[in-house]
Formats: sequence, C-alpha cells, structure tokens
Amino acid sequence: MILEWFLRFLPKALKSNQNIERDTSSTSGSVSIIRNTDVANGFFANANNFTINGANMLDHQQIFQTIYNTITTEAAALDRLLPYTCPEAAVDSSARDPPPRCHPGTRQRVLDTLNDWLMNHLWKIFWLNGPAGTGKSAVAQTFAEICLEQGRLGAAYFFFRSSGRNDPRTVIPTLAYQLAVNVPDYGHLLACTIARDPSIFEKTPRIQLRRLIVEPFTLLQAQAHWVTQTPILIILDGLDECEGIEAQCEIVEMIGEAVRLRKDLPLIWLIASRPEPHLQYIFSRADFSIDCSKEVLLVDADTKDDVNRYLRDSFDDIRMRFPHMTDVAWPSKVQSRRVEDIASGLFALAATIVRYVSDVTYGDPVGRLGNFLAFMTSASHVATTNPLHTLDLLYSQILSEIPDDIFPMTKRILSFHEVIFANRLSVQLCCNLLHMDKHEFYNAVHKLYSLLDIPSPDRVTAVGLSMHHASFGDYLRSSFRSGRFHINGSDALVDYSKTCFFWHKTILEEPGYISDDSFRTIANSTALPGLKWVSPEEGNDLMLSHYINEIICDMVWSAFLALPFNGAEELLGQLEDFDFRYMLVSRDDNGKFARFAEWLFAWGPRNTLLHTEPQDELEKALLHKAVHEVGRRMEPAIFPMVMVNVYLYWS
Repeated sequence: MILEWFLRFLPKALKSNQNIERDTSSTSGSVSIIRNTDVANGFFANANNFTINGANMLDHQQIFQTIYNTITTEAAALDRLLPYTCPEAAVDSSARDPPPRCHPGTRQRVLDTLNDWLMNHLWKIFWLNGPAGTGKSAVAQTFAEICLEQGRLGAAYFFFRSSGRNDPRTVIPTLAYQLAVNVPDYGHLLACTIARDPSIFEKTPRIQLRRLIVEPFTLLQAQAHWVTQTPILIILDGLDECEGIEAQCEIVEMIGEAVRLRKDLPLIWLIASRPEPHLQYIFSRADFSIDCSKEVLLVDADTKDDVNRYLRDSFDDIRMRFPHMTDVAWPSKVQSRRVEDIASGLFALAATIVRYVSDVTYGDPVGRLGNFLAFMTSASHVATTNPLHTLDLLYSQILSEIPDDIFPMTKRILSFHEVIFANRLSVQLCCNLLHMDKHEFYNAVHKLYSLLDIPSPDRVTAVGLSMHHASFGDYLRSSFRSGRFHINGSDALVDYSKTCFFWHKTILEEPGYISDDSFRTIANSTALPGLKWVSPEEGNDLMLSHYINEIICDMVWSAFLALPFNGAEELLGQLEDFDFRYMLVSRDDNGKFARFAEWLFAWGPRNTLLHTEPQDELEKALLHKAVHEVGRRMEPAIFPMVMVNVYLYWS
C-alpha cells in the first residue's frame, strides 16, 4: 500500500527509467550534467552541457529499494507473528459476529465515564468489573468500536473460555499484531525486534510484553513521535475467562509493572472481568500498587431502566418480525411489567428471554412468552431472590423442552464442545468423532438456539458451537445449579475414551488395515471408514480423517490420567479387549503413554493388563526375545517411567 502511494505521487521524471551520467569529479556543490541517454522524457529533455549549482541528487532506485525492503520486512515479520496470535479475539473478528453490543441509548453513563478516562487518562489502567450478566462485554465491545472509529484503538483481546480464545500464550502476540496494523510506525520497530530475535515467541509473556510492546513504544516516545502524543487504548475483555488463575494474575501484574516503570508511554489499558477474588486481590495489593481506576457494573436503577428499554425495543422488533402472529397490544402491560421484574436489571437474562420468545424454530412468540411467564410464576419463590437464580431457571426450562430420548445426544454434544475440546473443533469434525450425522446433530440442538450460536450447514466445516453467554457454561458445570442437566467432567472423559476405542476398533476391523502405521496411512491417503457427515467439497473426507487420527493419537492416553478411579471402572473391561499390538501413539507423545502405563499399574490387583514381571511361559518367551533384540539385560520397570528406555511387549 505504501509503495503504491509513493508511485502514484512520484514525479514522472523520477518514474521514467533514465540513465543520467554525472560528472563526479567536481568538489564543489555543483553537478555537471554531461549526457542524458533518455532524451525523449524528463525535465531536461534535449538539454546538454549545463551546470546545476547546490543540487541534492536523489537516487530514486535506492528510494524504491528502501521502501520495498521496509514493506517486505514488516510483511515477513507479521507473517511470522500471525501463527502465535488469536485472530478470533479481535474486536472485528468474524468468529465473534455478531458480538455483544450495548443497545442504542443504554449504558450511556458508563460509556461517558470511559470516554472521560480516555480523554484525560489520569490512570493508565481502568478495571471494569461486575457480576455475570451485567453487560461488561457489551460495554467493552461498544467502547472499542467507538475508539476504533476515532482512530484511538490500538488493540483488543476478547477472551471466551470455550472457544479457543482463552490461551494466555496468544495474548501479547495478538496485541502486538493489532498494534502493528493500527500503528504502522510501531510495526516497523516490531519487525526489527522479530528479525533480531525470531525466538521471541518462545519467551515468557512478561518478556514478550517488554520486548514486543514496551520497548518499541519507548523508542517512539524518545523520538517524540507524533503517535505518542495521544493515548493508545488496549482492551482486555473477560480476563476471568483466560485459562488459569495464575495466568490471569500474571497478565495484570506485568501490565501494572510496565505502567509503573514507564508512566510516560501513551498506552492505556481497559481490563474487564468478573470481580473474582484473585483479581480483586491483585488489583488491591498494598505491595504492588497499580495506578488504576475502577468501575463496578451494578444492577442499580439506571441499569434497570436500560434493561427495560432494551426489552421494550426488543418486543417492538418481534412484533415487526411476526406481524401475523402478534398485535399492537402485545405484550400486555401486565406481561411487560412481569418480564421486567423477572429480568431484574440483568442484561444476560433479558437477552436470553428475548431469544427464547423470538426463536424462529418455533415461530410462536405469543405462545413462547406465555409458556415462559407460566413457568416463572410456578417458580416465583426462587425468582425473587437472585437474578442469576432466575437465569438458571430459564436455562433449565429450555433444556427440559428437549425430548428425553434426544437429550442424551444433546448432552454428548455439549460435553464434547464444552469439556473436552473447549469449542476448538468444528461442528462437522466433532459430530464425525461422535459418529453422528447431520440430521442427528440438528435434531439434538434444535431447541437450543436461544442459548447457542448454532452454525448453518454451510459453516459447520469451519466453526464450532459457541454459547451466547458464559453463564450457560457455568450453569452446566455446576451440579448444584443445573441438577439433572449437569455435565460431569469424568463422564465426559469416559465417553471420549470410549469414542477413541470405537475408532480404533472400526479401523482395525477393515480388511487391509492391520499394520503398525495403519491409522496414519489411512488418514493421509484414504478416508476413514464410518464417517457420517461429509461435505461435497473435494478432500473434506480426507481432512476429517486426518484430524480424527490426530485427536485420537494425541489425547486418548492422557484422557485416562484425568479420570478418578471411580470414573474409570467401566473402561477397564474395554482395555482388556483392546488390541495393543496396533495401538496408536503420537509421534510427539512426550511420555503420555508412559504415564498412562503408570496410571494403569496403579490399579494394583484390578489391573490384569500390565505388570513388570513375567506371569507365564509366553511372557517369559517375550522377555527372552526382548533381551535378544535389545542386546542387554532387561530389568523390571520402575515408576515413574520414561518412555525412551521402556520396552513394551504384548502377549
């Protein structure tokens, strides 16, 4: 883009491919033009034997080369940086479309507060916190979009625990990448840093923050660069959803440290999260004072007014979308007041109610609103205590509408997406892994559109399921809150292990697939047998086969390690029947199978599969063969094992 601009405005005389011979023998400030080999073009066409005094001659080829080198260096640096980032976490990411936003005319007070902070920036850090469902992400998104339009947004990272947007290792690279795009002069310095030390991506987040962000902006500040004259906003939303409490605290600590040591930098930070105890502690530590402002999103009178306005506007919109099923008097004033009382100023609850009533898969907003109010009336003794309890009741009501014969399949889908893979798999891949076809999937999630973003068939190869609000995941993981709808982590791991055994068995039963490398051979050249949901695109079946192979290979043995003994009893029988001669172990196993063997050995008498001393004549013969092949004495295994010096033989 820079090169195109330069070429467009460069004088034609410099664009032409001239070859001007210069007399460089003069020691004065003059240049004698002896001959111009291109006499048809240029400022000096048909001129010769004259002198220019005090000239500054520019080598345009060198200028082009400098610009080209700069552009290509920065492009190469960004290309190298991109794999370490999380593009889905950006403010304008398609993976988040549509993101939560403040309803027009709402949250004006908190947005004004943030804007005042941005303009005055008395504090370098602003901590926006509040309970679940109070609209923190909507405020952060809306403020980010306002700042983006004004050219004040440097970077943003929107965490979400079940969509792959929660890896702390991607935070600093993602922010650096966005800053390079939004602040081009910073991008050049970033490229130099990456070129000098390509291993920077293997460093700790604290070092990456200093080297990739703080030091380049320190240099710009020292040069009094214009970009440092106004604040550059960086937003971290949903920090409490970042994986690991220690990682969350480290992010706050290292930002606070950078702010404290370099108070003159133009970077200001907006951090939004729930007020989790560890975050409250880190923001208020006396020995680690962080210069920041704090704003708590409470369910106060203003918030309730905003939620009520959102509900009124949403019902107006529903009437316009369903003109033949509603009239101008719907909902009645009594119904409207009841819904407002139930929502109790909680945006997440209000939004869930609206999605429930307007669900197009039912197409009956009047009936849905009536059912909802009837259900909430029957549960009124709970609904008046805590809005989050009311939200849980609504979640339970929606899940209870799934037929009993369908719900086990629904629960498997939710378990795999929420517990096992944290929404890192596409819908199509997850369903094939579960041996589930397209019809079964959509039948299982048909009644969950008000809770989940369910991709259409043309998007299932690229995206997974995502929840409209993180509180639904919290609800599912808490047996106290969700009761019979609870997703148990141990049950999910057992189901996953059974699924892996299914794929092993399926492949091994196919003629011609019995070999040590049978899984990889099939996955790389032939579609796996048993795929139930394949798209018409060429190579889709091979791609699915490859990923299923990698998933089984990489995770099955480590899944056992996370199981409590009481959760694995039923798997021992399947292990007894498993043909370990043709097991699949990742090329990058990193000792996972060795740890699985140690786990299995710990079962003691209940374990009849693995032991460290030969038990019969066949095993003695195998031991003798092992000694012969290895060429040295074999000793019983000692735990913990290291896979490189352990020899496994199956009888």
